Amino acid sequence: MRRVEKTVEFAECQKRALKYLASRHRSELTKASAVGQEIWPDTNMTSQGLGGAASRILRKLDIDGLVDWTSERGDWGYLITAKGRALCQ
Repeated sequence: MRRVEKTVEFAECQKRALKYLASRHRSELTKASAVGQEIWPDTNMTSQGLGGAASRILRKLDIDGLVDWTSERGDWGYLITAKGRALCQ
């Protein structure tokens, strides 16, 4: 079983996730697993595991209005909001 060995505090997770989402094209949907790879770059987890772990953080950011979970042509992913962009500048 693969696990995250080094704990990353929520504030740092938020910072890393928002920085990564802000670097993406404004209309490009981002999968939770890609965000997870940015939060835990040194971990040895499957993309499914990374996506599951990151989705918990992204859900909180969605509730706070910093990201949006949305779909485009049947494909689902996350986009950073204006509020999220302002926070990471």
